Amino acid sequence: MLRLTREEIHGELLQESRTDYLTRLGNRKLFFEEGEQVISDHDINRLPVTLLAFDLDHFKRINDHFGHKTGDEVLRSFAETVRAVTGTDAILARIGGEEFAALLPGYDSDRAKKLGENVLSRFAAMSHGADGDRIRATVSIGLAESSRETASLTDLLSAADQALYRAKSLGGNRLEQTPMTALAAASCSSSGNRI
Repeated sequence: MLRLTREEIHGELLQESRTDYLTRLGNRKLFFEEGEQVISDHDINRLPVTLLAFDLDHFKRINDHFGHKTGDEVLRSFAETVRAVTGTDAILARIGGEEFAALLPGYDSDRAKKLGENVLSRFAAMSHGADGDRIRATVSIGLAESSRETASLTDLLSAADQALYRAKSLGGNRLEQTPMTALAAASCSSSGNRI
């Protein structure tokens, strides 16, 4: 009985070490551990895998103007929105601060784009409380689909980040997709760095 209890506690502690305390999504550690396995399975089975990188727009302004309590509410609301839209197969994580990622095994870029646009519209339609005021928040999204040139999860995340930066530079509250040529370039530069 003691051994079973110990194993159960160990399992709970392991799960907590891989979970973001605020949003209850996975954390960066979980994302990279499980994500690398998904990418590896993709390489073996030639299944599509797409990554969505999310960054909340003007989040610092929300924190500065309305306080961290409201900022935390916005983060939790976003996590609930993305969890509701994605399926159970998605690997969801808060990567850091107001940055999130969803790795979507079995999704090609068209299917992932529809999912991302659903997250965009749902989140933009929500309002959050701030001392009697209601505020709206938006998110920018970068999309990258794996290909034969994608060497690792890091390459895929880097490509999605490039698309995310483009979405931000175009004013935010939008989804931008990485062209396949950018994926190949990201993979080649990553391969060159490993030598």
